[in-house]
Amino acid sequence: MKSEMGYRFKGSGFEAPEEKKEYQEPNDKLKQAFQWWLHTHAGDRNELYQRACEFLDGIEATAEEANALLISCQKPRGDEALFVSAVYSKAKEKEIIFDVDLDTPPQELGFRLPKDKVLIAKANTGHYLGFQSEGMVINYANTGEQLGYFAKGSVINYGKAGSRIEEVTKETTGLFINMGTINGNLGYGLVGAVLNLGTAQTMMGDYKGVTLVDLEGLHVNPIDLPELHIKCKHYAKVPKVRKYLDELISKLEAGRADHQAAIKTIEDLGPEPAQKITADLKKALGWRYWVPKWLRSISGVFDFYDP
Repeated sequence: MKSEMGYRFKGSGFEAPEEKKEYQEPNDKLKQAFQWWLHTHAGDRNELYQRACEFLDGIEATAEEANALLISCQKPRGDEALFVSAVYSKAKEKEIIFDVDLDTPPQELGFRLPKDKVLIAKANTGHYLGFQSEGMVINYANTGEQLGYFAKGSVINYGKAGSRIEEVTKETTGLFINMGTINGNLGYGLVGAVLNLGTAQTMMGDYKGVTLVDLEGLHVNPIDLPELHIKCKHYAKVPKVRKYLDELISKLEAGRADHQAAIKTIEDLGPEPAQKITADLKKALGWRYWVPKWLRSISGVFDFYDP
C-alpha cells in the first residue's frame, strides 16, 4: 500500500535522515486497537465504523497517526479507511488533512465525518470520499465516484472526481460545489444545492427541491424541474445574479490555493449554507423566480426567465 515516493516514521534517536516524508508513528494503543479491529471483518460499513469507535474508546490519537496507519498497512483489504475515519471523528483537530499518496487510495475516507470537522484531501482517494459526512469535505486531488454521497455537510471539489450521484436519494441534502472536474453526472438525485462552477461531463441533478447553478450549460431533464435553476443566461443577463456569483466565485477561487479561505467562505454562509445560497439567488432573480415551472420548460416560446 506504500507509494513509490515512500514514507518513514520519525526516528527515536539520531538516525540519518531519509529523503522521505516523515510521519509520526501511531501510539501503541492505537496500533493494537487497529489490529483487533482488522480481525472483526464481519458486518456492513456502519457496523464496522461503530465497532472502530468502540475499540477507540479511551484512546487519544491524532489525525496524523490515523494517516500513518494506512502507511503501515502492507496488505490492504479495502475498508481500513473506516477505522481511520473513526479516528478522525474522535481526534481533537477540527481540520484534518489527508496527504498520503498511496498505491491503493483509501475507500470511504471521511465516513460519517462529524459536523464540527473539516476533511481536506490533498492526496488521491478512492470512491465515496465523505460518505454520510455532516462536516465539510474539500477535495484537491483525484477521487473516485460518489464524492459526498449521502452528505449533509458541504463538499467542495477543486480536483478531479468520478460521478457525483447516480441514483435518487433524498438523504443528500448538503451543499456541493464543483470548482474542478466531474467525470460524469453532477448532483443527480440531490435535494440540496449544487453549484457547477467548473467542468462536468454529462447531466446536472434534476429532482424536486434541488438548487442548481450551472455556468457550463449541462443538460437538465425537464420532467422534474429543480426548485431553482440558475443557467448561463441568467448569469449573463441578470446583473444581481452575476454580481452575487462573481463575489462567491472570487472567494472560492482564493480557496483553490488556501483551504482556510475555502472553509471561511462556507462558514460565512451560516449554519445552513445550501439554504442561504438558495435564498440569496431567489432574491437576486426577483420576479423571475415566481414564473410557473411549466412555463420555464417551454424553451423559446415563454422564456420568462429572461429580463
